[in-house]
Amino acid sequence: MKKTFSRILFSFLLLCVAAAAVVLALLNEREAPRIELVSPIEFLAIEQTIPFVVRDDKSGIRAVSVTVEQDGRRYTILDRSWPRRGWFSHGGENVYNQTVTVKSNELGLRDGRADLIVTARDFSLWNFMAGNVSTLRRPVIVDTSRPKVRLLDAPRSIAAGGSGMVRYRVNEPLAAHGVVLNGLFHPGVPVRPEDDRTLAAMLALPYDAERVEECYLTATDRAGNTVRVPFSLKVRPRRPRYDRITVSDRFLAGKLPEFAGMIDLPEGAPLDQYLYLNREERRKNNEKIRSITSVATPKRFWNGPMKRLPRSSRRAGFADRRSYFYQGRLIDKQVHLGIDLASVRQAPVPAAAAGTVVFADYLGI
Repeated sequence: MKKTFSRILFSFLLLCVAAAAVVLALLNEREAPRIELVSPIEFLAIEQTIPFVVRDDKSGIRAVSVTVEQDGRRYTILDRSWPRRGWFSHGGENVYNQTVTVKSNELGLRDGRADLIVTARDFSLWNFMAGNVSTLRRPVIVDTSRPKVRLLDAPRSIAAGGSGMVRYRVNEPLAAHGVVLNGLFHPGVPVRPEDDRTLAAMLALPYDAERVEECYLTATDRAGNTVRVPFSLKVRPRRPRYDRITVSDRFLAGKLPEFAGMIDLPEGAPLDQYLYLNREERRKNNEKIRSITSVATPKRFWNGPMKRLPRSSRRAGFADRRSYFYQGRLIDKQVHLGIDLASVRQAPVPAAAAGTVVFADYLGI
C-alpha cells in the first residue's frame, strides 16, 4: 500500500515538475520582438512621419519607444508600455502598428547626422524578468532647410484649352518639382541634361477653364521639405467653334457596322446605339488617352518644331462644341477633344516628331 502511494506521489510530483518546467519555458521564452520600418528612411525633414511595425509572436509586446539621438543627447518621440493581460496566454498584443511624427525644429535638432532608434520589449520573464529587448538603429540626416526656387519666366496668360511653359531655377537636387495649376500637377524637367538646377514645366489649361484658382511652383527636396512659390496667370478667353451635325438613318446604317466588330453595342434601335457610342465610348476614349499621357518622362525626344500631317486640311479643331440633330431634333451635345486632319486616300502619315510609341491599338471613336 505504501509503495503504491509513494509511486502515485512520485508520479504526481514528477508531473508537477514537468508542468512547471513547461510553464517556465513558456514564460522565459527568448525570442525577441521584431521591428520593421514600413519604408526606408534617410532623412528627417522639418516634419517627418515614420510608420513602423513591432511583432512578437510569443509573450506579446510590453513596451515600445522611439527616440532620436544626436550629439550624445536623446530626444523621445514615443514611449509607451502596456500592463500584462495574463500569464498563461499572451501577456500583450502580438502586433503594434504605429506612425510617429518627428518635428525636428521643435525638438531642437540641428542639421546633420543623427540616429533614429526604435526599441521594443516583450513580456518574457527572461533576463531577470526584464524581458527580451530588440533595438533598431538607423543613421539619418537631419535636413530642415526648405529648397529655394526662383521663377525665371512664365506666361502672363494662357488661352482656355491652350498650353505654356514655366522656367525656374533651384539650389539643390530635388525629389519632385513642377507647377500646380487649378489642382493639376505638371512635372518639371531639366532644360538641359547637364544642368539639374535649371528646370521647366509645360502647362496645359483645360478647355472649360474660366479662371485660375491656384497657380504655384512647388519643389520638394530629398528630405521631404516642400516650398511653394505662387505666381500670377490669367485665362485668355477663346471663342469656341460650334458645329451642327445632322445624324440621318443613312448615316447610322453606314456608320454603326464599323463599330459592331470592335465594340459591344447595347441592344436597341440604331439611334440608341449611336448615342451610346457618342457618349459612353467617347468618355472611355478620353479616359484612356488621359491615363496614357499622364505618365511622362523627363527625356526630350524632339528637336525643332513639331510637324502636322503634310498636305492636309483641318476639318475639326480642339474643343469644338458639337450639337447633334436627328430629324430636326437636338439629341446630344459633345466637346471634340482632338484635331481632325483630312488628306487623300492612302496618304502616308509620318510622325510629328521623334518619340516613343506608348499605345498602338484600336481606340474607338
